[in-house]
Amino acid sequence: RDELGQGIDNSLQGSGTATAFYAALDRVKVAHLYPGCIFTGFIASGQHVAAGDLLGSAGGGTLKTGATVARFYAEETKANVTVETMIRVTVI
Repeated sequence: RDELGQGIDNSLQGSGTATAFYAALDRVKVAHLYPGCIFTGFIASGQHVAAGDLLGSAGGGTLKTGATVARFYAEETKANVTVETMIRVTVI
């Protein structure tokens, strides 16, 4: 099974594809992220994200700009997103 890039402790290497989802009943890795932590999230389709934009929940496990409650900011620019896309974000 693909591990979506890397383990929480950066010890596991995978392909980094967005199709590496876990199946029902799989054991999953979790982390408690605090302000300043950088992680890979998913941007919802239809978004235009610039580095530094504030991000919040778009529902379904994805992020969006213009959210009522922003908990993250974008580390990189992703212009004209047409499909669910991985992006590096920082917890605020």
